[in-house]
Amino acid sequence: MPDTKTLVKNADKLFIGMDLHKNTSTFVVKDKEGKLINSAKVLTDKNDVTRYIDSIKRNSGGRDLSLAVEPVSQWYYYADLIENLGVDVHLAHPMEVKAIAHARIKTDKIDAAVLADLLRTNFLPEAYFSPAEVRSWKEQCRFRASLINLRTQVKNKVHAILFKHSLKHTFSNLFGKGGRRWLAGLELKDPFKGNLDKYLLLVDYLTEQIVLAEEIITNTVINCPQAKLLIS
Repeated sequence: MPDTKTLVKNADKLFIGMDLHKNTSTFVVKDKEGKLINSAKVLTDKNDVTRYIDSIKRNSGGRDLSLAVEPVSQWYYYADLIENLGVDVHLAHPMEVKAIAHARIKTDKIDAAVLADLLRTNFLPEAYFSPAEVRSWKEQCRFRASLINLRTQVKNKVHAILFKHSLKHTFSNLFGKGGRRWLAGLELKDPFKGNLDKYLLLVDYLTEQIVLAEEIITNTVINCPQAKLLIS
């Protein structure tokens, strides 16, 4: 996807840079000339961020708000939250922001003030801000992958029990019907027998969850054109 730069109509706008961190976040608000309107450090919490944005809106004199934030941890949650509060949210491209900031503003430190300045001067390089439904689909894909990874770990535990007992098999898929019958017929002492049975229950449960996750992914692709494009 080609890189884009923000094209913001500066008239009647305030520009907000958000330096998002795990526990606290810093906001810097500037007008189109670069005059500092407000700066604050708030808790990275839904209620605190909402209160801060609402206070800026109340004191904006009717001006629209644009906000720039880098795609760090939690960005999607707070981008959606702030966008739903009526703010025009822009997702900054981290590497390009650093390069442009160094060239234009002579700094390597990317903070809220730098993001606000790049946004108001139309020099903010943007990363792709995918729609909420696409992000939800991607999250479901990651969830499915994590379940498969967990199931693989559990299957490896089963193989480890067999190895400890010098048991070999000829099944192409140990966890298919034939392999499962063979596993069920093994005469192992406890705790190995009990552990094996529990691992197999976990494999079955995780398989069920993987199937459910795949159904959600498939339905999303059917109903979401953007998600369909990503896999085409």
